[in-house]
Amino acid sequence: MRILTQFATILLLCLISISSNAQFSADTDIRLNDKIESLESQMNLRKDDKAFMTLADKLMAIYDATKMNVTLYDQAPPYASTGIVATELSGVGHTYTADEFEIPAGEQWEISEIFAPGFLSLGSVNPDGVKVLFYNDDNGIPGALINEQSLSSFIFTGDFMININPVNLIPGKYWMAVAAIFNAPSITSARWNWYTSTQIIGDEFHLEDTGFFGGFTWTSASTLGVTDRSSVFMINGVSSPYSPDSAEAIPTMGQWGLIALSCLILIIGISYLKQSEFSFEKI
Repeated sequence: MRILTQFATILLLCLISISSNAQFSADTDIRLNDKIESLESQMNLRKDDKAFMTLADKLMAIYDATKMNVTLYDQAPPYASTGIVATELSGVGHTYTADEFEIPAGEQWEISEIFAPGFLSLGSVNPDGVKVLFYNDDNGIPGALINEQSLSSFIFTGDFMININPVNLIPGKYWMAVAAIFNAPSITSARWNWYTSTQIIGDEFHLEDTGFFGGFTWTSASTLGVTDRSSVFMINGVSSPYSPDSAEAIPTMGQWGLIALSCLILIIGISYLKQSEFSFEKI
């Protein structure tokens, strides 16, 4: 117990020292800045960005710059000569097409970019936005919605190249829907079609319709009489190792947890100091 209280007191003093010295020492700051300047030069970070970056910002920027996007999932050509409707009319309704992909065991993905090739129907206006949705799997059909993003910034040539807010997923099967968004009243003048593949890859895609084609919940391509069964897309981002055991074994501590721990250490420290004072008086 005496060793424990001594350790707690030392830890308390360290916390007090940290709180009273929030800034790096001048020498340490200079060394870190020199290192960062060297790394920035190698990585060609823009000077106008660097001027407004704190030391922590610079370290974070360097870390982010080293995370290189790769193709995580590629359900690419051969293309069919047709596509499947994937369209949302703002305030009117939608027809979504969702296709599945799977993250292997031992990996977790940070998805940040989607490529979905397609084409506009004859006479259609250009899209005003794009929607990307991710769903859990529910026994072979799209299940609970886990992430939805409506974006107005994208590259569109008929095909969509979309930078999304990062989506982090652990191993398992998921479904993704991509739909063009139009500020238009009728699907006859505003429709985007997602290219399909001549190959069947994994589960066949499913459609959900709010009324353009009669209205139905998630229904398979074969049930709807669609010849092709897979869409064409690529998912890009960063893959890192995943271990459910290690993830469960390391709990996180929030702000109130840290406050409670600090108070506990303070109480133990005060108790130890009082015990020390009492023992000195006895001597």
